Amino acid sequence: MLVVVAHLMGFFLPTTGFHHAVDVFFVLSGYVLCSGFDSSLPFDWDGFRRFMGGRLGRLVPVAWLAVVLYWVAEVIAQNAGMLLESPFDTSMMNFLGNLIFLDSNLSLFTSAGPKWSLSNEMVAYLALFPFTWMLRRRWAAGLVLVIVVMTQVMFAESWDAWGSLVSRCLPSFLAGCALYHLRLPALSGASTLLCFVGGGVLFLFGPAIAMASGGVLLVLASSQKTGPGARFLEGRVVQWLGGISFPLYLLHPMALY
Repeated sequence: MLVVVAHLMGFFLPTTGFHHAVDVFFVLSGYVLCSGFDSSLPFDWDGFRRFMGGRLGRLVPVAWLAVVLYWVAEVIAQNAGMLLESPFDTSMMNFLGNLIFLDSNLSLFTSAGPKWSLSNEMVAYLALFPFTWMLRRRWAAGLVLVIVVMTQVMFAESWDAWGSLVSRCLPSFLAGCALYHLRLPALSGASTLLCFVGGGVLFLFGPAIAMASGGVLLVLASSQKTGPGARFLEGRVVQWLGGISFPLYLLHPMALY
């Protein structure tokens, strides 16, 4: 919702901080996938095939719909002589590259709208997730978190590059995986609130190198099973927004046309 608000009302809002919500999503994705599939790791071929089949079945239909709609809108805009600040590459090669999630991962392809983050996620599923069982040892999970911070410091200057796989998606996804495998004890109400506030400050106002850290604190606070945060996240409206979040995220820039 913060990304949607930032795009649709960016003239009035501190959009830089709101765009960091994508980095929180990468952390959350790593955490949730480990939570859901931990019992089936390490994968054999059949397990990985079922996992990827489920992921593709969830993501591909809306992603392909978004690609087609963006291309149709772009072609109509070009034929009508409308000037766009950042026109898409409407070549057939780029169209096919978007369909198979090469956009934002290879320099030859540009992304249709917010789909860049989804294409980065696909790399995380293929390259990282099958090996997250190695994080079951707490020392390994802690080491990964340290490496994530070091990586973000190293790539701080390129953090905001379009669809930056190395500096944004993979470190944050790994941070979420490591956070799950640390299996930290339940937080007190005060500690949860402190994580929410600290994560929110880093999320909205922190430097680029703090994005994974802010995401870790927000996901840690949100993962608590009791307390005001848990009750809020269990509310009907929040659950409904969660259900529509993926198509809303991918398709909302169409309203800008």
